[in-house]
Amino acid sequence: MASRGIKRTSVALMLSMLLVGSTAQRPSSLNGDEDLGKVVEDVPADQQQSSETAGEVDPNFNPASVLPFTEEQERKKAEMQLRYKNDDLGLAIDSIEPEAGPMTGETRVLVHGGPFEDMTLLYPRPKCKFGQNDRIVDATYVKCHSKPLSMDDLEGKSKDKKSWCLQCDNSPAVGKPQIVPMMISLTGDFTDSADSEPFRYYNNTRVHAIYPRYGPKDGGTVVQVWGDNFLNYDENLRCNFGSKSVRATFKSSSYLICKAPFSDNTNKPISFSV
Repeated sequence: MASRGIKRTSVALMLSMLLVGSTAQRPSSLNGDEDLGKVVEDVPADQQQSSETAGEVDPNFNPASVLPFTEEQERKKAEMQLRYKNDDLGLAIDSIEPEAGPMTGETRVLVHGGPFEDMTLLYPRPKCKFGQNDRIVDATYVKCHSKPLSMDDLEGKSKDKKSWCLQCDNSPAVGKPQIVPMMISLTGDFTDSADSEPFRYYNNTRVHAIYPRYGPKDGGTVVQVWGDNFLNYDENLRCNFGSKSVRATFKSSSYLICKAPFSDNTNKPISFSV
């Protein structure tokens, strides 16, 4: 009688697995047909399968369609795993641009350093951190120039960008002006981050007055500017006349001067900003 009970339980178990597949949890015990019925009833009708269709393979299924990378990418990934074993990346920041932004946030910082090339194969979700753990934003691997551009340099075409950088999403807002250590992480948890660069949050610049308010279209007019929160950023301190930008000379946090550029617009005012 004991062997008969074991046989019956085994048949019930096999039948339950055949009927419901992996969608139902196996009960801790099966007591004949009564428990088997409970297992089948727990499975939604549209998920129940007959013994004739259970285990069938879709003839149109292509295993390659679920692979995350191509064969070439898989090969590169394997090479990089050997090169950067134990997460010893030697991650470094050479420079960031810009080095500062308003305390209201929304500054997109480009990070030069690395290694960044092909790192999306190993670490697809890099991060940037502006000081504190609640100021972490996503980042993206992008092509870039080998060195930061000055304000007078043209951006250039895509073919001129032969290096790889990390583009951080908009910087978070802060409550007051401050300088924070900016860090990056390819793993996303900053255990690989051993380097940082200072990033400065500043009060928004405001212009109160300029003099003179007009000049010849050939440019060269020295314009005095009064306002608040001017910062001495050398060549990065600019006066913007419409769409044209020129270097400004810092005198104090409330006063600077600049020379107006050439303009072919003589019939209407143009915007001015710092």
